Amino acid sequence: MYKDITGIILSGGKSTRMGDNKSLLKIGELTIIERVRILMKSLFDEVILITNDPADYKFLLDKLSLTEQKKVLINNCGIIQPR
Repeated sequence: MYKDITGIILSGGKSTRMGDNKSLLKIGELTIIERVRILMKSLFDEVILITNDPADYKFLLDKLSLTEQKKVLINNCGIIQPR
């Protein structure tokens, strides 16, 4: 586990050829973005998701621990929309 490095997930592609947001596709019971987050959390103490459409990822907040939710609310850095 890397405690001194922040993991960053970039999920901002338009998926124009696919037509749908690929990160929201389900494989089994989990979406691709959920699987990526689980993997990243196993490697990094802090993980940030950067996306063009933060509203699409609000469901991830429900899956965060209470400590992680407070961090998102306090720091506004759990789900970030680039300017």
